Amino acid sequence: MLKVANVGEVRLLQMALGENSQENLQLRLFVNNITPADTDTDATFTQMSQHSYASATITMAQWTVTTNGSGEAEAVAPAKTFSFTDDTVSGTVPVYGYYVVGATSGVLLWAEKFASPINISTTGQSIEITPKITLSTN
Repeated sequence: MLKVANVGEVRLLQMALGENSQENLQLRLFVNNITPADTDTDATFTQMSQHSYASATITMAQWTVTTNGSGEAEAVAPAKTFSFTDDTVSGTVPVYGYYVVGATSGVLLWAEKFASPINISTTGQSIEITPKITLSTN
């Protein structure tokens, strides 16, 4: 389940209301087995560093904001694919989820743990994530 961090709530409101300027976002994979929580920060997560991994940038222009079928505001960005190409790593690297931070500020906005880890062990494997956030009054 997607979890918006406390610091992320503040930063998102600042960007939405013009208190701080908007910034591009970084989509990152994490390899520590944690469940995202309200009090998390960027430092909570261990970013993947093996298999030629690189984080993915999401620009503000890439987001499409609409109302979904449930009547909630929803923002979706194009899918980002992480392709792994380095076979020099021995063993398997479990990826537990992803998190999103401000590319300039480094502030954690939200994170989501996968239902089960995705184990990366060989060249040619990939993970595709479609960034999406929904606002609800619930």
